[in-house]
Amino acid sequence: MIFTTNYIGRRILPFALVGTFIGSLLAVNPIDVPELENFNPFLISPDSTEDDSADVDLIFPFDDESNQGVNDGGSPLYLSDPSNVDKKFEYDPETGQYNYLQKMGDNDYRSPTYMTLDEYLEYDMEKSQKDFWRQKAAAETLNESQGFRPQINVKGELFDRIFGGNTIDIRPQGSAELSFGVNVSRRDNPVLPERQRRTSTFDFDQKIQLNVIGNIGEKLKIQTNYNTEATFDFENQMKIEYTGYEDEIIQKIEAGNVSFPLQSSLITGSQTLFGVRTELQFGRLRISSIFSQERGEKKEINITGGATVQEFEKSADDYEENKHYFLSHLFRDSYERNLANPPRVTSRINITAVEVYITNTQGTFNNTRNILAFTDLGTDRRIYNKAEVNKTPSAVAADNGANDLYRNLNGGFAGFEDIRNFNNADAILQAEGLESGTDYERLENAVLLSPSEYTLNPELGYISLNRTLNPQDVLAVSYRYTYNGKVYQVGDLSTDGVDGQRALYLQMLKGTIIDPTLPSWDLMMKNVYSLDAFNISAENFTFEIWYLNEETGVEIPYFPEGKNNGRPLSNVLALDRISVTNDQTPDGIFDFLPDITINPRNGRIYFPVLEPFGDYLKGTFNNPALGIKYAFDSLYTTTKILARQDVDINRVPAPRSL
Repeated sequence: MIFTTNYIGRRILPFALVGTFIGSLLAVNPIDVPELENFNPFLISPDSTEDDSADVDLIFPFDDESNQGVNDGGSPLYLSDPSNVDKKFEYDPETGQYNYLQKMGDNDYRSPTYMTLDEYLEYDMEKSQKDFWRQKAAAETLNESQGFRPQINVKGELFDRIFGGNTIDIRPQGSAELSFGVNVSRRDNPVLPERQRRTSTFDFDQKIQLNVIGNIGEKLKIQTNYNTEATFDFENQMKIEYTGYEDEIIQKIEAGNVSFPLQSSLITGSQTLFGVRTELQFGRLRISSIFSQERGEKKEINITGGATVQEFEKSADDYEENKHYFLSHLFRDSYERNLANPPRVTSRINITAVEVYITNTQGTFNNTRNILAFTDLGTDRRIYNKAEVNKTPSAVAADNGANDLYRNLNGGFAGFEDIRNFNNADAILQAEGLESGTDYERLENAVLLSPSEYTLNPELGYISLNRTLNPQDVLAVSYRYTYNGKVYQVGDLSTDGVDGQRALYLQMLKGTIIDPTLPSWDLMMKNVYSLDAFNISAENFTFEIWYLNEETGVEIPYFPEGKNNGRPLSNVLALDRISVTNDQTPDGIFDFLPDITINPRNGRIYFPVLEPFGDYLKGTFNNPALGIKYAFDSLYTTTKILARQDVDINRVPAPRSL
């Protein structure tokens, strides 16, 4: 208790605070003193014989640094100094130091301290930063603060004359959120190879919402709005606007997202433009000009009975590439023959099982396998340059026994018994003369597509993917089919008992190398056109083909010379061969045959011939010179990009449908 009494003597505190402190002290540290009930700390004589030292050990000590200016505005737990205490810095030119003074009137409240020039500059910078962030934290929104950058005043008459002021004020607003992490998962599935059971993926996401508003003087305004979660690109706005005074020639200059409204019903303006717009004034003459790119599109459709009627236009070089593929040359060669007598399909083939694998670009590990895809597997079209692989004359053109390759892959070549282990596949195959990209593709974790991701025509032997393959993607298949009552198979099916950690042998339909000289180039169908519509009805559907006459510049639905003169192009190109009663007589109307000439579910037109604007078109002329004149051979012998550059031959008009 003597310690507590001495503490009270040293620190002059209000009575209520002393009573609370003593009560708390006794509650925490009770002292067993017999005379405690009659104890009164204020009756202790100041002439106590106890040693009165100047050093007092406080229960909760703290360092008194209030005489250092940089610590002003510290923790709110410490009481502030009285308002009549004046704190300031004074520069002493004799010593070159900054004296920190705390005065109460003319008397020093505390002993003066001093700083060198470097210490004062460091103190001033730290104090400015703290004041800045206190101001930002105190503002409820960013608009209540003064921006990340203070206003800049540019002195100069020329600057004032151009921008209508000397102040530059730029205010950014918004937020940026970055999230990243690592996902590690393990699946103890004995079917999967050991390296596929543990997967690690890096997850990164960003969300940015930024809005910048700036003014340079009174004439120039800058406005930017950027949001990574915007639904459309045109929602991200960027605009720079310069507005002149009433008596100036330059009335307005806009750059970025602009609009060009016109007060006319004959010619309408546009609202979704990106470019530069100017308005000039010469007395009573006003000139408006714009140089821009239109980012929007306006369409009109007619709705009758709940259905839409819309016109489509497609050019001959706009076939759907990298989506439709024959499973082998056997089906390609029999395609036109099987469709020669519409509406019947005379094919004797029926595909009973098919598996489609593509490159794993999504990083998924469901339904994946290691595969080795071969161009020559199950075919008699092209055999790579090794003499050990020979065609089998008695075999069907699409079967694992069509040549010796499948047998050699299963042990006929030295080292091939280990090729399914996949790791040393490249070394063994290249030692036997096979080239990666042309003869085979080694694909790790290839994705097995579900039946809902493609459409199979089991009689004509082709598949139509729901997605468009990238140029570097690989497409490979294995399938089983019946022909004249016998069962044949190409490649390995996942149900054939091949261990999950070993590779499957498949036939390659598309590799990473795009080369029209490869046999796989012919497997991609180039006679399919998309109408960009779904659930098409046969009622009121029309499809016509027009040719742009080079001499007159007028589109006509026939060729102006030769055997086909006056004959509708839809009939010339085998899209009109029967009547509405299925008689073998053309009636001038498109043959609406589901899954033969059209897929009404996804709006695809299928020509019943392989190269409608190439070899087939040339065969419809008696004069070979006319066939060469009107045919578009480069459309099938080279890539689509190169074929479009052949403007002298690309004269076939756009198909039209209603």
